[in-house]
Amino acid sequence: MARGLLLAAIAGALLSACGGGQDSSQGRQACADVTKSISFYDESLTAATPARSKALVAEATAELRLALPLAASADTNDGTWQPLEATLSESNRFGTGPHTLNEGQLTTALSSQCAADLQS
Repeated sequence: MARGLLLAAIAGALLSACGGGQDSSQGRQACADVTKSISFYDESLTAATPARSKALVAEATAELRLALPLAASADTNDGTWQPLEATLSESNRFGTGPHTLNEGQLTTALSSQCAADLQS
């Protein structure tokens, strides 16, 4: 019995050291936020009014900003989520001036990165 508990403890410690469960969970949550964000952004493109479009873009940006710390935390052990984290960090460049981005410029990369990361 004691040996079984010892083996279970060792296995748990090894899994924690690898970061498997928690990292993947945070990465999946980041991708869920990305999916919501893309949905809001896509809806903003056909919104009935400019005000509604602006509100949807703000919601989309907020979802991306929620995803960034999750992707960063998921990436701490093995680098699997690093491409997603890097792309999400580009949301800090959203705006209206020169050298700014909009979410439409990132949606293909974000979708691909989440699809690839969720398959790994």
